[in-house]
Amino acid sequence: MIPISGGVEITLPFYVKGGFRFIQLSLSPDQKPLRFLVDTGSRFSFLDERYFTELDSKKRIAVSYPGGKDDSYRKIKTIQLFHNVFPIFKDITVYSHNFSGHLELDGIIGIDS
Repeated sequence: MIPISGGVEITLPFYVKGGFRFIQLSLSPDQKPLRFLVDTGSRFSFLDERYFTELDSKKRIAVSYPGGKDDSYRKIKTIQLFHNVFPIFKDITVYSHNFSGHLELDGIIGIDS
């Protein structure tokens, strides 16, 4: 952690698995870290469906990506993400997504975060 004008600079390590580079952040300082892909081409951030409840509101989202597109209603909520005890993202809006298969990700952090 390095103090800078207006805050602190925290260097996050990137991990590699299956050719994907990801960072590890948690939903609270006392929880185990989750794997997040950083996608500088995405306007949206996503979190695995299992971290949402039936009470979370839904919102329409329209996204396109190489090879396809999606226009659907997804659960949405605002969260904080931590590296150890340090809040890295405050009030980040995430949409629900089902990360299945061999990606082994818990979320995607988009550029607008």
